[in-house]
Amino acid sequence: RFEPDRMTVRFAVGLSDTVARVRAAAERFDRPVLIAHGEADPICPVAGSRFLHARLSPAIAGRSRLSIYPRLRHEIWNEPERESIWQEMLAWLDA
Repeated sequence: RFEPDRMTVRFAVGLSDTVARVRAAAERFDRPVLIAHGEADPICPVAGSRFLHARLSPAIAGRSRLSIYPRLRHEIWNEPERESIWQEMLAWLDA
């Protein structure tokens, strides 16, 4: 039975493992990344996105972008401001 406000232990363990592996590998990323995060996210602390960006190598960090959106929550792509977020992403990809 699907319960949207719950997660299984298996999923939680897998998610935690994935987060740990991404954090550990951040300095080895060889492609620029766009990290977009709502500062008012009650589910995922914005500190995680800041940490990830700070761990990128200088060469990759200089071509990457960290965008923190004040007042936006977890699903920034579904917020009323989503059009400007999509435009920012497209501009970053074009650059």
